[in-house]
Amino acid sequence: MRNKFLVFIILILVGLNALAQTNVNFEFSNRYNCEIKSANINLKNKDKQIVLFNDTLSEFKKDFTIPAESANYIISVELEYKNAESKKRKRRRKGELDCNRIHSQEYPFELLGNEIDVFIDVSFSKRVYSDSLDGSIGVVRHYNSVHDIEIEYAKDIRSNESIREPFFILKNNSNDTLYGQHIKTLYWGWISYMIDDSTWTNNFFGNLDYNFSGGTLLIPGAATIATVGSFGWTEELPKKKYRYTLLYTTDVNSTGGGYRKQVERDNIAWFVKDFRFYKLVYEFEVK
Repeated sequence: MRNKFLVFIILILVGLNALAQTNVNFEFSNRYNCEIKSANINLKNKDKQIVLFNDTLSEFKKDFTIPAESANYIISVELEYKNAESKKRKRRRKGELDCNRIHSQEYPFELLGNEIDVFIDVSFSKRVYSDSLDGSIGVVRHYNSVHDIEIEYAKDIRSNESIREPFFILKNNSNDTLYGQHIKTLYWGWISYMIDDSTWTNNFFGNLDYNFSGGTLLIPGAATIATVGSFGWTEELPKKKYRYTLLYTTDVNSTGGGYRKQVERDNIAWFVKDFRFYKLVYEFEVK
């Protein structure tokens, strides 16, 4: 009887694991001045292929789920494009994109199965002072925070001329160095507040300014101040329940949000970003 009960529990756990899903957010953007006739973008693994985009739209978004499991994926992009003829010149110069060309590119990546969100983006833009095309592929994964971090609303720190409330004290009690999402020594998050017993407002971040410097790197045992975005949120927090969400990483190469060049061929330069961030969520109340 006991063995049957154990088998029953195992089957339930296996079933729940099979039903677990990971959220995927996909975005496509085409800012290329020359005409892109069509783009076909797919997400593939060994078992199936998901069509992300197969159209001529300049912008597109799609949200869907995939099984929460360890797997290798490939983002496959096939692009048909032609050069827009300039009114001031009818002859194509050397190095320009040929008309009606087909170009393909793939980017492989891995999911561990414990991601809470995955963000995939594919975009195109025209290079300045050139007839060449830049293509970008981004994969950003979010995980629940697994590090020993103390966080506390710093109610005694008030708004100043540069940064508004709220402020938070972070202390890193883990053995890892924790880097900020945008600048490695600065920790900027989102805030929302409760408007009834179960509904939260949308997250607010505010302006992002990469010109900031300073801050304290969260090496093991270190403490620092975190804010909402680069400039804070409000002069004084009203009496409400709040939720502060902070993304951080243990990979210094994930800081900054920049793309790095991967390959260039057919007058198309491809850039990629492949980042992992942990999500720390902290709820507090101002009474």
